[in-house]
Amino acid sequence: MPAEIELPEIQGNVLCGYALPVTRYCHFRFDEPLGARAFVAAVTREVTTAEDKRPDGGHWSTSKPESTVNLAFTFRGLAALGLDRPTLAGFPQAFRVGMRVRAPVLVDRGTSAPEQWEPIWLSGEVHACVTLYGSDTVGLETRAAWLEACRQKAGGVTMLQAQDAGALVVDGQLTLKEHFGFTDGFGNPEVAGAGCPSRPGRGKIMPGGKWAPIATGEFVLGYRNENGEVAVTPEPSQLYRNGTYMVYRKLHENVASFREYVQREGARYPGGPDHLAAKMVGRWQDGTPLELSPDKPDPALGADEQRHNDFVYGGDPTGARCPMGAHIRRANPRDAQGFGGILTNPHRIMRRGVPYGAWTPASQAGDDAADHGIIFVAYNADIENQFEFVQQQWMNYGNDFGLGNDKDPMIGSHLDDDLHVIGADGRNPLHICRNLPQFVVTRGGEYFFVPSRTALRLLSDSLASAPRIVAELATEQPVSAFDHLFAQLEALAKRLPKGIGVPLEHEFEKIHDAVARFAEHVQQEALHADPEPLFAILRRIKPIVHVGNFAIVTRYADCEDVMAHDDVFAQPYAAKFEQLTGGTNFFLGMANTPQYTHDVAAMRMVVRREDIADRIVPFVRRTAEQLVAASKGRLEVVSGLTAAVPTALVGDYFGTPNPPGGTFAAQSAEMSGYLFLPKGGSADASVAAAQSMRAVLSQQIATRKASRGAHDDVLERLLVLQDAKQPGITDAWILDQLFSFVVAAIPTTSAATSRAIDELMRRPDQLAGAQVAARAGDTALVGKYVFEAMRFSPLGAGVFRITTAEYTIGAGTMHATTVPAGTTVLVSLLSAMFDSERIDHPNSFRIDRPDWSYMNFGFGIHTCFGQYINAVQMPLIAQAILKTRNLRRAPGDAGKLQFNGPFPSSLTLEFDP
Repeated sequence: MPAEIELPEIQGNVLCGYALPVTRYCHFRFDEPLGARAFVAAVTREVTTAEDKRPDGGHWSTSKPESTVNLAFTFRGLAALGLDRPTLAGFPQAFRVGMRVRAPVLVDRGTSAPEQWEPIWLSGEVHACVTLYGSDTVGLETRAAWLEACRQKAGGVTMLQAQDAGALVVDGQLTLKEHFGFTDGFGNPEVAGAGCPSRPGRGKIMPGGKWAPIATGEFVLGYRNENGEVAVTPEPSQLYRNGTYMVYRKLHENVASFREYVQREGARYPGGPDHLAAKMVGRWQDGTPLELSPDKPDPALGADEQRHNDFVYGGDPTGARCPMGAHIRRANPRDAQGFGGILTNPHRIMRRGVPYGAWTPASQAGDDAADHGIIFVAYNADIENQFEFVQQQWMNYGNDFGLGNDKDPMIGSHLDDDLHVIGADGRNPLHICRNLPQFVVTRGGEYFFVPSRTALRLLSDSLASAPRIVAELATEQPVSAFDHLFAQLEALAKRLPKGIGVPLEHEFEKIHDAVARFAEHVQQEALHADPEPLFAILRRIKPIVHVGNFAIVTRYADCEDVMAHDDVFAQPYAAKFEQLTGGTNFFLGMANTPQYTHDVAAMRMVVRREDIADRIVPFVRRTAEQLVAASKGRLEVVSGLTAAVPTALVGDYFGTPNPPGGTFAAQSAEMSGYLFLPKGGSADASVAAAQSMRAVLSQQIATRKASRGAHDDVLERLLVLQDAKQPGITDAWILDQLFSFVVAAIPTTSAATSRAIDELMRRPDQLAGAQVAARAGDTALVGKYVFEAMRFSPLGAGVFRITTAEYTIGAGTMHATTVPAGTTVLVSLLSAMFDSERIDHPNSFRIDRPDWSYMNFGFGIHTCFGQYINAVQMPLIAQAILKTRNLRRAPGDAGKLQFNGPFPSSLTLEFDP
């Protein structure tokens, strides 16, 4: 598979067919853009992709799902969604003007002329097609009911038509036949990187009789085609990449005319009616190709996927076996035009047609007026060069086959004097079929754009939907401190023009003060409030806000982008660290320098992963359970548990026992606020706390150097490294490491665990589940509840970084933003964890999320050093209180989580001792 192909982005059925037996094509009109976008967003969440798998793990190409969903838009539909004019102008002309205007190119004339089409295709009202496939009618109707519910909930969308289709039932059996009686669906190309089973004859012929897949770019935008080129698409490129174009045509089949003509003309042809029909199509009715079995059908060959396409026409230059004008030879000339097939390969299409209407038994003559035919669906990256070329040049003109103006006998647009020439084949002489009737009649159709998954999200995520989003988010009264910004954002959203483009920067200048205050507010005074509703608005309206020398990044991928480029986005903590330590830094505040590498490597030698199971887990469990038991049914959780346990742990494990009076927790909270928040805490108070703590730790180092070997903890291991003359392991360096770990470990662990417990107490159902896990001793499951609760109530809105050079955040997206050097950037990890582009159902509390869903411990080189310790410490602390009986909040304010500045200060819970 080509390394670059992105199967999860490409809609399903494009590269590999579903082959499910029942289908419904649902055609919609968008009456207003807000409802349309809400509808598109709902459908997008269920869209089947080229890599979708069933819950049992089977791939859909081998293990069929109950139903599938795919979504495509007409040009008018994209305009109705609010796509701006410059973007719309970038689509190719054939797609822009539509199939009705292109009817002369397609040779749709006479009974196939547009004025004869069904009214729906003349109105210009078809804006979208949702294609549903089902494993049976029950699965299809269940999915259709879901689709209707999406439409009703969104509002502003009208269903114009539901066109049913499906595999024909012949003699009580599901078949692959179409209404003329021929088994269909043989000739679709194999595409590079599609992941479909490889079968000879499906791709392009290579030297030595081998076959190779057709280039991906012939069917999917953004990849190289058979000419080695990537089709040029206008900006924004992500709207086009991994997309394709769908041709939809309703083709009526005149079954009675076909059967009557074959019987009448077959009486003149020595081979008889069945052989005549095969000479018109190029295959016998069971699928046996004439090129491999010209005299009779071979059922074994017709059913063999490894053989029934493995042929070329180069050895049959006169059409003795398969006539030059036979339908399948016109549709795919293979090597018949010379040059090894390179003239044919760029004109291939991917057919996904499905019959509609009931089968007419072979014993009956049939009725041309009956409603039956094929819903012809084809995918291609270039409508003009692929579908239109095949339809016009190969189906309706015969020059490429030396046949003049003769047309395809089956689907050509016939005039009274049209011919089909059947060459002499050794048994039968030359035969000319005259006065071919019109066997296939066009009843309508349209060109659709089939976007990638990312593009679907973009189409449903534009500025035009902002007012409705704001209204939905404001269903609950926001925290009073945010009211003014809510109003400003809502007013701004209503003023912005419709389209996927981002608003002009000066529009956000009007609210930049409020946005800046908001960012500062959520990082400091209002950490206990919920800023997510505002972040949700920003993710939709302006994912990256840049005003002056300040920026906010709200989407998951962009947060990853910033956190991964530590060479550009520097830590802002160094100066404050140096202020507290008297001139030295800690690796949490360093860039990726040799000193950083040295310090991290040294600390990883002494803070060992194997300690977690052998030492940390038993200590934390024992300590937490003792504290809960000693509380006798009423526990102030913050000071009595969530701060007490990590304080005890750093004393026992790091070798830094808390001095009498328990001052480390209060001192570390003061310093953490000062270090990690732009204006958090007092400089004077923090410096005083640092001097006091460092004096205690310095004395501890001296005491332990005089009494070696009595402990196995981090301090002892550092002294062992010092004894071994490890470079840089001085007393001053050891002091800085111990000091920094105490400052970072106690308040953050306490705050995060307290907030998680409080969040669970707000959710009775989740609390009950967490308590069941706690009482069963299932710490891993408790951890899932704790970390999901932390997602809803994280330690802070995000982290700050400062740019050292100009950088474009979100490069390649429609919200790409270039920020200059010296810009302060709030990387909202909270917002990232609610980004629906990466997090499934982000507003639901779910314990089955993968670990990458959480950014609670950061990302990149400055991911929390102690994340593996906290991954077990926090659940164990919570487990100790969760396993109690009749757990409840204490009455009054005591039972509410209280804050002292940015950190929780108290939360009293009661339980039955």
